[in-house]
Amino acid sequence: MTKIPSGLDGIFFCFFAQILDNYIGNRYNNYIGGRYNGGQYKWKERVAEMESMALTEAVFYILLSLDQPMHGYGIMQNTERLSGGRVRLAAGTLYGAIHTLLKKGWIAALPGSGRKKEYQLTEEGRAAVRVELARLRELIANGEEITKEWEQ
Repeated sequence: MTKIPSGLDGIFFCFFAQILDNYIGNRYNNYIGGRYNGGQYKWKERVAEMESMALTEAVFYILLSLDQPMHGYGIMQNTERLSGGRVRLAAGTLYGAIHTLLKKGWIAALPGSGRKKEYQLTEEGRAAVRVELARLRELIANGEEITKEWEQ
């Protein structure tokens, strides 16, 4: 949520926001409301489509690791173990992904976990894993269907 500045800055902010609202007007409202470029555009469906895009391998392993509460270093170790040593997360990569996953609501930080903050998968995160597994199954089925003729 945007915090509106106080004092004179707040007056200018509100004034600018009103001008911007009047200028953009229906274009903005139509985009958010579901119409875009004169055609029907379902905003909520687009958000759902974006949410179900392919996960990176690192994010997929992070989500799998968080089936049980775990701190950052534990996630790094578990990801490496699950991937057979192929995926090694750097701290910056891990904490960037954690920040994104927290914002999406796919993981939650556990309260009172001391100096080492622990995280756990949420129901939304489990749903994201299920969607990714379905996508991967479809990918494999399509690949096997096409390439089975190559072996003959």
